[in-house]
Amino acid sequence: MVVEQIERALGGTSYFSLDSGRVASHEEGLSLGFGDIGILFRLNAQGDALEKALDRAGIPFVRSGERPLITRYPVNILWRFFQLLECPENRYYLTIYGALCSDNGIKRKDAIETFEADSLSSDLIDRAVAFHEMDCSSEEAPEALRRLKQLAKDFEGNTEAFFDTLSLERGVDHEALAGDRVALMSLHAAKGLEWPVVFITGCEDQLMPCSLFGDKDDEEERRLFYVGMTRAGRRLILSHVDRRSLNGRILQMRPSLFLDAMPKDLCKPLDRRAWKPRRKAPKQTELFP
Repeated sequence: MVVEQIERALGGTSYFSLDSGRVASHEEGLSLGFGDIGILFRLNAQGDALEKALDRAGIPFVRSGERPLITRYPVNILWRFFQLLECPENRYYLTIYGALCSDNGIKRKDAIETFEADSLSSDLIDRAVAFHEMDCSSEEAPEALRRLKQLAKDFEGNTEAFFDTLSLERGVDHEALAGDRVALMSLHAAKGLEWPVVFITGCEDQLMPCSLFGDKDDEEERRLFYVGMTRAGRRLILSHVDRRSLNGRILQMRPSLFLDAMPKDLCKPLDRRAWKPRRKAPKQTELFP
């Protein structure tokens, strides 16, 4: 269903979209790209199935869990370096900074005290790279530095907010992602992000609110569901199933009670193509009795 709706929203993604009847040649898309679509789920097991479906359909996507910026060279070293400049008495920062330098073969000629640290800026980052004589010839390093400089520019010298954001960055900054890809992530990871079209899959009791692992906090689960809903700018698609397989268990499901709280005049059934049974594979005729 998700793949079908993405193909219809984009006016088709391949000749197969037309051949299979998912879209018609006269249908118009919503002037969207893959990067305008977010697919949200409650449990990672759901994400695995969605990932397979998108991959099978040839739809480019990025899933929550990409490496955070602070784990990528040379940002990992620069981050600890700037922390140490802010708090030179912090022995933890000194130890981890020294270990990172050693692991990456960086040997400074000058002591840290000789580095002139002024306000946060792209120039400060460039000088820090030169101070460490970092090798940034790899494919990932220039992109990591570009994102770090953009982050520094956004905070205009507010070092404290810069450190907080950098520490919490999860590697799923949708606007900074290279390429045009559908975002596939959990409801928790979607906080602060937004897309014109959002799917929330698994709107079922036991998943929303989640009670599969014992006690549940209905109010917190309701807030999480609300966060997911408000990620949508133009269209929100909520889906649920009658039966679901999770971690090898077949579960009978029913719609989430949260859906009952939604005003009926704001909801309508999803426009879908009629279901077609899969054709049976051709059978080889026997040449001999």
